Amino acid sequence: MEIEAIIHTWETMDAFLVQLITSMTTVPLTPSEKHGLASALLESRYDFVIQWSKGELSNDFVREQFKKVWGKIAKILRQHLSVEPSDSALRHLAFYTASEALTILDRIGPSLGIDISQEGLLRLARLLTGNNALQLRYQSKINRRLREIFGLGETLPSPHTPVEEPEAAPDATDPSPRNNGGGPVSWIIEELSPGRAWAQSDGQSIPIAKLREWLLRPANADVYFSRVKHLLNDASHRILEDAGSISDDSSFFKDLVLAVSWQESCFRQFVVKDEKVVYLRSYNGTSVGLMQVNERVWRGLYDLYALRWDIRYNAQAGCEILDLYLRQYALPEVDAGDTRYKDTLARLVYALYNGGPGQIKKFRHRHEKGKYFLSDRLFHEKYRWVTEDAWTNLRQCLTDS
Repeated sequence: MEIEAIIHTWETMDAFLVQLITSMTTVPLTPSEKHGLASALLESRYDFVIQWSKGELSNDFVREQFKKVWGKIAKILRQHLSVEPSDSALRHLAFYTASEALTILDRIGPSLGIDISQEGLLRLARLLTGNNALQLRYQSKINRRLREIFGLGETLPSPHTPVEEPEAAPDATDPSPRNNGGGPVSWIIEELSPGRAWAQSDGQSIPIAKLREWLLRPANADVYFSRVKHLLNDASHRILEDAGSISDDSSFFKDLVLAVSWQESCFRQFVVKDEKVVYLRSYNGTSVGLMQVNERVWRGLYDLYALRWDIRYNAQAGCEILDLYLRQYALPEVDAGDTRYKDTLARLVYALYNGGPGQIKKFRHRHEKGKYFLSDRLFHEKYRWVTEDAWTNLRQCLTDS
């Protein structure tokens, strides 16, 4: 019950942050401000997933998370709240003048019924917006404003699927771990999933025959891997084309995508469990499909149902995330004069894909010391195989299928 309450409170805080971030519309956000807000939200979500996976959530976790996020977004908020209409200035006064959010809340919060709890955060959100009917719902509906702040542009096309139920329950999970040297499986992941309001995509469903087409079996391995590689190359091309990044060096991004998919899922979207076709789940139950897109980290940015049941959508989402990390985070950090420039760049992008923006400093330290995580080494192995066309090593994936 204690863990359940912590998860509920964090979900409310996450919904509160999304509400706060997406409500800043009086003055357009600069690219730098958008980057700062997106990074703060991503780091908060990655931190939660990591602590949840390890079973190390504590009573102080949400308070510390609120304090940490506030420290990253306070300057941006104050700049924008200062130009709010006068009738809303009082609603923002505490945050506009405060140098430390928790100090203010602890001092004036009790008299207003505000604290770092589900009800307290809801009251705070209503105070800041002036909307007494506001609700903070933790749900998966795509938030177009949030995508715009992240620099992701238009939403990805929804999958075109006939009406026929998949041969599995929507919450079925894959018991086998990813080959990434991850942490221990946490018993709370599937057992304690409170506050979940995940919505399927307008009742869409995937035909069973379509799912079976994307099952890896020894008898169809060569054809299967060829199809998936073609699908991923096509998804990479689409993302690069949309970003205006098509160039002679586009092969690097395509190699990166193939290596990430190889490492994350062994090119699998679906597996068979108890004689049913189910979508592939990560070892900690939070990431799904071909590109192992984390459902909590990317909440509100992608269609959950499509990530689980449509391999093309999952591929495009993964490519979009990799492109985001490459352009906005990795490229400014890696010296183009590095003799192993592409090699280092690929390693950093994968570290970001796995651990979020907070990995930049951590990876730099590992890279300088030459002391890489197991996940770093395993990914680099796959990246090297891709660049060297060592596709015969794909046969190793059959032992995990």
